[in-house]
Amino acid sequence: MQYFILILITSFLSYFFLKKIIFKEKAKESDYLERFKRKYKSSYNHHKKIYQRHSESLLNNPEINIKINAWDEEFELREKASIHKTRLYKFGESKMNNQIFYLDNKGGIYKLSNEKERIYV
Repeated sequence: MQYFILILITSFLSYFFLKKIIFKEKAKESDYLERFKRKYKSSYNHHKKIYQRHSESLLNNPEINIKINAWDEEFELREKASIHKTRLYKFGESKMNNQIFYLDNKGGIYKLSNEKERIYV
């Protein structure tokens, strides 16, 4: 009788602990999945994707104006300058602050005056 009670208690305890461990692992997996879903659907991530699409459209069309403002942050200025340089080397021209800049054969960057003369920058 004592052995039966001892076996019953140990089996009950082992079942209880195993059940707790298994459910805890399942809870962790679902928690990871929920965190991933929240991160994927977050407004920050949505705004980041929109910003990336805008940057890609700027890269693919040198006629779109890149406007540099005094209140732009440093990372924005760096990205806009990078896009401008990339467009110059890819297409040979790029529009920035409503002025079109050109790249000549020797690598010099210039803009055209009203008299169609080259003004190197």
